[in-house]
Amino acid sequence: ALEARARDISKHLRCLVCQNQSIEDSNAELARDLRQVVREQVAAGRSRDDILTFMVDRYGDWILMRPPVKSTTYLLWGAPALALLIGAAIAIGFIRRQRRAYAARAAEDGFARPLDDDEAWRLARLLDETGPAPSGTDEVFDPAPDKTRAAGADDGAPDASGSDEDDTPPKDGRPQT
Repeated sequence: ALEARARDISKHLRCLVCQNQSIEDSNAELARDLRQVVREQVAAGRSRDDILTFMVDRYGDWILMRPPVKSTTYLLWGAPALALLIGAAIAIGFIRRQRRAYAARAAEDGFARPLDDDEAWRLARLLDETGPAPSGTDEVFDPAPDKTRAAGADDGAPDASGSDEDDTPPKDGRPQT
């Protein structure tokens, strides 16, 4: 019964060497010494609270696996959140700097210029008529190549009248040149 009580108390005390294990779970020499102190105090008839208070007086609130929230332990409780916020701020700053540097390099190389009206029109027309290219290719993708031929697309062959001219107005409404 005394051993079970000592083990229960030891589970609530942090190993000062391992820092993420209780003295009950740690194999460090200091943890063994602290377990022995707990056993001696249990054998002397001290209560759980008395033993925990003794350890806190000797080693500070840090020794408790769950330190109480009070003005002296705010840093223990707030440090993980503070570290997360600082890490997020650093990551956001890094990403922003990388984007600005990339945009500056692209502008210097001429890759960041906007499309002129003719380029924008041709791009919109290509996307409307053929759909986007499959990923990983630079080719224009036409999902139904035979459909456009059947619809009378100009393939360079003369039509029935013998003329190369297409008398139908373009579908997009732009004048032919």
